Amino acid sequence: MLMGMTKMEKVTVSLPASLLAFVERQRALTGATRSETVAGMLSEVQRRIELAGREARYSAAYALQPETSEERAFTDAASADLFDDAPSRRGRKAVARKPSERVEGRGAKRAQR
Repeated sequence: MLMGMTKMEKVTVSLPASLLAFVERQRALTGATRSETVAGMLSEVQRRIELAGREARYSAAYALQPETSEERAFTDAASADLFDDAPSRRGRKAVARKPSERVEGRGAKRAQR
């Protein structure tokens, strides 16, 4: 898991009994050591916090420069082109388009192959 080549530090922490019981249940399910279990849980929390930070920075940057109406029209047309060729989850048949009816742009070459 995480123990491989990562330098490890020993720490002593105090946990509520219910949290330690949760760790022990997870450890029993996976067969991992207590250290591996706690390190894995903390790594997942770290990953989620870092992801939330990246998403917040992206949202802030996007708010400063949102897509133009021209960009939105292009992505709407490209999405419609892409999804019209795919079978629907509701069981509808795919609508086959002729290459000449496809949206010009990034997906057009791939669609014509």
